[in-house]
Amino acid sequence: MLLDFLLQEPTSLAGYSRALALSPRRRKRVIITVVLLTFAFFLIFSSEPAEPEPQGKRKTSGLQSHKKPFFEFEPEEIDTLGAGPQSVIIIRLTTFFAMFSILTREYVLPPGPPPRDTRSLSQDAQACVNRFQLNLDELYNNYTVYPPSYTLNDANQSTSDICSLIAKEAAYNRSVFPDVFGSRSLFQPNGSRVTLVTQVSFNRLFNLTTQAKHWPGPMSVAMYLPLFRLETFVMDYCEAESLNKRENIQIHIMLDEGCYFFPTNVMRNLAMEYVYTSHSFITDGDHIPNPNMENNIIKHAEDGYLKGATVMIIPAFEYTVMPEGFTMVHDKEELMKHWDEKYLKPFYIDRFLPAYGPTNYTYWRTAEHPYTIEYGDQFEPYIVAETKLTHSYNNSFIGRFYNKAEHIAEFFARRFKFIVCNDCYEYHIPHTSVAGEHHVLYHHCMKNLYFDLREYLQKKYENRMPPPVKKW
Repeated sequence: MLLDFLLQEPTSLAGYSRALALSPRRRKRVIITVVLLTFAFFLIFSSEPAEPEPQGKRKTSGLQSHKKPFFEFEPEEIDTLGAGPQSVIIIRLTTFFAMFSILTREYVLPPGPPPRDTRSLSQDAQACVNRFQLNLDELYNNYTVYPPSYTLNDANQSTSDICSLIAKEAAYNRSVFPDVFGSRSLFQPNGSRVTLVTQVSFNRLFNLTTQAKHWPGPMSVAMYLPLFRLETFVMDYCEAESLNKRENIQIHIMLDEGCYFFPTNVMRNLAMEYVYTSHSFITDGDHIPNPNMENNIIKHAEDGYLKGATVMIIPAFEYTVMPEGFTMVHDKEELMKHWDEKYLKPFYIDRFLPAYGPTNYTYWRTAEHPYTIEYGDQFEPYIVAETKLTHSYNNSFIGRFYNKAEHIAEFFARRFKFIVCNDCYEYHIPHTSVAGEHHVLYHHCMKNLYFDLREYLQKKYENRMPPPVKKW
């Protein structure tokens, strides 16, 4: 009966548990937790307690004089230190409930809406919260979750099954709440011509705060989170000093309703839909731009480098070792110093050269003006382009692999020119792997999708694509 209860499809956040409404994959984890707890229960209580001591003089308890903390003793040690069988049972009970708490705190939550966040806020943070335009009570009580009834592990491990799952998730109708802080009604361009466009999950809010410190201009951010995390996100966002006073940051919420893959390109398209400046700087939430990048891009646009069918490449780097006392890279000179000292390197340069290699990092070191480069297959840089000329990302590319490469390939097919910004750069903040990215069949599906798209673009725009990258 318990297993049937855990496996049934949830219908509402006001139902038996909001945690179980997230995905079948997580409900399976709950079942595993129950099994582990059952095993732990029998393991803890199966052994016989120590025999009581004979009547007479009792030993002095070693617990009173031993330097080891009480909670570090094993039950057998407690027996030898003079504690009675009641102490052993107490310790075992404590261990059992501690295990229960640790194993279930992520999944087993009280039924109904999540508890409200009642933390006290500063005046600026409260003003930010007051701008939030969604009615949380209404959402929690009335919002219905229809998570997909499939995961990567549900397939029979054949390519066709995995590719079918990817196609279903790509077509999933997602719940979206644009501009939840009403920033569009407050935003005045004031000469701004470039919007930073990005997408991020709620657990990387710190990256967003760092981006905002480096980019004073408009931002359009797609945020991916489960509904029960929404209020916590709002409070955390409004407590961030680099965010709560900003009226030129639009936050668009897309709900995580239990899909296995992160909807990367769907998120990018959501953020792009709400850009109101002439140019867009499209990056990811784990990349930090150089402090003066907005002004540099505007200057290059005024000088005519970004006019018409042109894509400007922003060189990307990644740190291998953080220098002692590191806070940020202040300018290109400091970045090259870190490069020479092998603290950082061009992004993906030794993992997959075609992705960023065409940027020509060697020439960039001494370049005094933007310079032209040649496109290569699977090139996937971060870019600046005219907003009205920027096509949408292909929503079929979910999770990782080829999601930027397909977008850049279409720019090439449309005969855009590629130039590199000589005084711009961004560096990557390391993060954990995306779900499913190491699944061999998943990569195979995405690769086939990409090469099918290449053929389609070649026919649509009548422009021959460059030779495909050989096995790297």
